[in-house]
Amino acid sequence: MAKDFQINVRIGSVTLPMPIERSEEELIRKAAKMINETLDEYSKKYKVDNREILLSMTALNNAVELLKEQKKQDILPILNAVAEMEKEIEAIL
Repeated sequence: MAKDFQINVRIGSVTLPMPIERSEEELIRKAAKMINETLDEYSKKYKVDNREILLSMTALNNAVELLKEQKKQDILPILNAVAEMEKEIEAIL
């Protein structure tokens, strides 16, 4: 699908013009909101005004959360297989 829709997304003090697929708009706006909320949270929590440091901390936090989710997804097929085996064992007993 072509990126035929243009939106402006604000991250911190920067406005980014982004060509997107219309179906991605809600997801992109939610992601920008999450980033901005994290920036604000870190700014207050750590008393830091340097946007580069705040953006770095936010990027690291988001990458860690993504890796945690990927790890969960990696073990999901195993958990499903174990559950299926449990059903089969219970049916035999």
